[in-house]
Amino acid sequence: MESGDIITKVDGREVKNSSELPRIITVVRPGSKVTLTVWRKGAARDIAVTVAEMKEETPAAPKRSGTTPKEKAKPNRMGLVLSDLTDEQKKELDLKHGVLVEDITGSVRGNVQPGDVILALVNRGQSTDVRSAEQLNGVLAKLDKGASVTLRLKRGEQEFFSTLRINNGD
Repeated sequence: MESGDIITKVDGREVKNSSELPRIITVVRPGSKVTLTVWRKGAARDIAVTVAEMKEETPAAPKRSGTTPKEKAKPNRMGLVLSDLTDEQKKELDLKHGVLVEDITGSVRGNVQPGDVILALVNRGQSTDVRSAEQLNGVLAKLDKGASVTLRLKRGEQEFFSTLRINNGD
């Protein structure tokens, strides 16, 4: 598996959306082999994998930026309050880029939590590394209301994708 792979089938069973995959995988015994069909760089390919048990982990959230409520950034169109990672946070998390989700306002759907780091935004098949809150908010501001975007996130030691809909922060 590679970052950016989109899983479309598990042992021939179609995965219609990201919320179906965990339900399909949880019935597979750890140690079992399955074939994943993934979409990678414009082509479908089959990959044999061995399912492992995922250990529960308490995410090691990076230290918050320390902004006071008076200085706190406004939520973007998705209802996310973002801050740039400090050099210390980048070193602590072993990252070259990304922005920290400080807070969530409104009804953000998707698997995004305060403390997550947004590494990249995927829109219409194009992945863009996220280097600053200003950059990400600028990209989001140009998208139509109702458009969907996928974020590549880091939480603790795990990286994953979450798809969200632009809702103007409503």
